Amino acid sequence: MLEKQDQLIAFELAQSALIQNKKILYLCSSDKEARLLKNELLLFLDQSEIGYYPEREILPYDRFSTADSIVQLRAQLLNSDKSKIKIAITSCLNIFEKLPPKSFFTSRKQFSKGDSLSIKDLSLSLEELNYVRTDKVEAINQYAIRGGVIDFYSGFQQFPVRVDFFGDEIDDIREFDPSTQAMTAKLTSFQIYHGSEMSLEEASIRNFKKNWRNYFQKHDERYCEIFQSIALGILPEGYEIYAPLIHSDNSNIVDYFDGFKLQNCSNINSIVSKHRDYIEDRFNEESIDATRPILKPNDYYFESNVLKVYLENSLPVSTPKSLKIFDENEQMDTHLDRLVKSQTNDQIHSLLVTSSEQTKLDQLNKKYNFSVTYSNYYLYFL
Repeated sequence: MLEKQDQLIAFELAQSALIQNKKILYLCSSDKEARLLKNELLLFLDQSEIGYYPEREILPYDRFSTADSIVQLRAQLLNSDKSKIKIAITSCLNIFEKLPPKSFFTSRKQFSKGDSLSIKDLSLSLEELNYVRTDKVEAINQYAIRGGVIDFYSGFQQFPVRVDFFGDEIDDIREFDPSTQAMTAKLTSFQIYHGSEMSLEEASIRNFKKNWRNYFQKHDERYCEIFQSIALGILPEGYEIYAPLIHSDNSNIVDYFDGFKLQNCSNINSIVSKHRDYIEDRFNEESIDATRPILKPNDYYFESNVLKVYLENSLPVSTPKSLKIFDENEQMDTHLDRLVKSQTNDQIHSLLVTSSEQTKLDQLNKKYNFSVTYSNYYLYFL
């Protein structure tokens, strides 16, 4: 039986981060691998030291938009204080995407309890950042006014924020659960960010209109529903196809991790090549609708030569060769007995045994009286 490489990769990444004191951005072969790797890294690092940037979970040129929960996770990482993060992991497919410039993901304003601020001024600030006023805040990019209280939900925060006013002064700040509207925590301050990952301020809308009209000169904007919605400051389903036209500049996911060493899965070149072909196929499939014109692949995504520059200094993680750690015909208990004996005789420095069943671990701990350590250990997964 062969030992899984994911566990070895997690170990090697953690060794680099902890012993060599390196900050790493690791490009996985898929979003599934990124999620698995994140869980394995929790054996070595605190959760606050691991960053995970998910895929959008939509197809290239899709007519649907990314779920709010995913947008929130992505925005939180991009806007986070990365000084505490030792390892950031993401699918290598995310390097294709043209993201907003780094300056976009910064706090516009910060307020504390006791600051002078009127309900009118805060609501105007939220409107300028494209928050949508509703009766009750239930999703990101929304805000609501109820008497002397303003609720707003930014994609950069886990929970929406409730601000109580006493006249023109901030009296209280709380987080609340949008499903129950019940308070979850008290805060001393809050920051205002863009409500979503796309800016639809007046300047951005003007920029979008200009870029759309220059790019799609043979198309009539009156028949394009997505154009009409964005022009009115609304992000409709499938708005992502015009994302590069909204911002004046674009960044790559790699740009957001200054000071991080870039490493990648061993088969990244094959994956990137296949995905480039898939983007072309999707473009050919979706470019037949005259009421929904789409950007050419090299205008919608980063070109291959640009990606090559980003990846030229990236190296795969160096891991030991896969070992045949036991005979398929050998009983599991027999093999474990042998490993424990080898560890006792110092042939193996340390041994980590884990299982998806806690009862199994309890039985093994009772039998072998394991001691718990987490450094320089041998990985053995049941």
